[in-house]
Amino acid sequence: MKTLLKKTYALPSDVVAEFEKHVAPGKRGKVLGEIVREYLEERKREELRARIEEGLADKENEALYLEVEREWSHVSDELWRAIDDDLWEWDEPQPKAQPHVQAEAGGAA
Repeated sequence: MKTLLKKTYALPSDVVAEFEKHVAPGKRGKVLGEIVREYLEERKREELRARIEEGLADKENEALYLEVEREWSHVSDELWRAIDDDLWEWDEPQPKAQPHVQAEAGGAA
């Protein structure tokens, strides 16, 4: 079980009023925890995105990126073709299954 901490933060009164109007007592801590967690995860994604963009802008690594792209592009192309083929199969009407009748073996006993 995770340890819970009780903290006090100052928030605009209109935000608190709207929050309390829409979130029942007893659920507010959980909702705030989810909101903060989502906020932190978004910050992490933004930081990672910025680091990736910085790396892509790095001329020293450009040759490496191009080499990796050449090595793996056929895999990507093959995967997308397989996905496209699978999607086309879903678009085509499927024949209705015929009831299966099992033949009796060996006749009456």
